[in-house]
Amino acid sequence: WSRGRGVIFDVRSPDRLHETDAMLSLAEALGCPSDDATPRLWIPEASRHSAAGRLEAAGVDRSAPYVVLHAGSNKPEAWLPEETAAEIGLEIQRATGAPVVLTGDRSEAAAAGRLCARIGGGARSVAGRTDLLELAAILEGARAAVTADSGPMHLATAVGTPLVVLFGPGDPRRFGPRGRPGQVTILQG
Repeated sequence: WSRGRGVIFDVRSPDRLHETDAMLSLAEALGCPSDDATPRLWIPEASRHSAAGRLEAAGVDRSAPYVVLHAGSNKPEAWLPEETAAEIGLEIQRATGAPVVLTGDRSEAAAAGRLCARIGGGARSVAGRTDLLELAAILEGARAAVTADSGPMHLATAVGTPLVVLFGPGDPRRFGPRGRPGQVTILQG
């Protein structure tokens, strides 16, 4: 029994605080131990190339530093409020001089467009224009990323991007990103 963490298995896993530990415990119980819980993602060269094209089409110089801002989440309560996200984007530009690249899926494209308008200057959106591996490549190439509690938060850690997470009502001890030492900063609201 895995407390709902693997309903198709009749295997008991020890209670773990973080979901990653629960999944690794289940894998170990099935005979697949892991010696490292740090996520890593391999990105095919073709995805890196197409991601560079997406950035270029959005007006981002891929050879210059940029910062990713991902305000959305599949959990509505974890979305960054538009005003807050706009302030963050403006502050990123002020502090770094780097363009802000807004990401998201198709359902987040309109919100990302509004944020670009509010941030102005070097804000560009690729929301709704990337597949998962292209998004990972864009995150990998970023100087840093600022995200809500979301899938791209976990992608950023898996590709080694320095990350600031604005964590909402969830518990980051259980669902937060698992990165390398010094890679992740969590601000809980």
